[in-house]
Amino acid sequence: MRLLAALLCLLRLVDSQYSPFGKVESDAKTKSLSGGNASDGNPEVNAAALELLTVGLLGGYAERKVKQFNDRVYLNKFLRSYWFGTRYYPLDNHYFLDTRDTCAYRMNATERVGLEYEDGTLIWHIIYQCQRYAEFCCGLTCCKNSDRRAALPAAGLNASPGSSLSLPLFVCLLAALFW
Repeated sequence: MRLLAALLCLLRLVDSQYSPFGKVESDAKTKSLSGGNASDGNPEVNAAALELLTVGLLGGYAERKVKQFNDRVYLNKFLRSYWFGTRYYPLDNHYFLDTRDTCAYRMNATERVGLEYEDGTLIWHIIYQCQRYAEFCCGLTCCKNSDRRAALPAAGLNASPGSSLSLPLFVCLLAALFW
C-alpha cells in the first residue's frame, strides 16, 4: 500500500489538493487516516505546535519551500514527527511507521499562509502519528485513550446489557444448586 501511494505521488496522479477528509467543507480539522478516533484538540496547543512547525520554514531571513528532504519536522515538545502535506510522508521509510495511527490536521487559510511545495502547490495538511491503542488524534498532538475514557459519563462506562441482572441471576443459580 505504501509503495502504491509513493508511486502515485511520484507520478503526480494524486491531486495536489488531495484531502484525506473527503469533502473539504467538513467542520472537523483533525482526522485519523487509520480509522481511529479523532478530535480537534485544544486550539491553544494547536497554535503553539503550528508555530513551532513553521518557524524553520517561514521564520528565517528567506522563506523556504517544502521539498522531499525538508518535509518532516521533529518536535521535542510533543515527541513526534510531523510531515507537511500529503505528498512525501509515505516515502519516509525510517520515521513513518505502519504500526501507528496516522493523523491529518487540515489547516485553514491563515494557518497555511506561505506553506507550499517547491512547485508552488499549496500545502493543506499536516500529517503525524499517534501510538495505536494508547493514543488518538487530538488536533496537532495525541491524547491518551485513558483521558478520553475518563471523560465519558459514568453510567455509560460500565453499563452493559444484563449487567443489572447478573448478581440476582448468580444468586438464583447458587440457590438452585444447594437446595
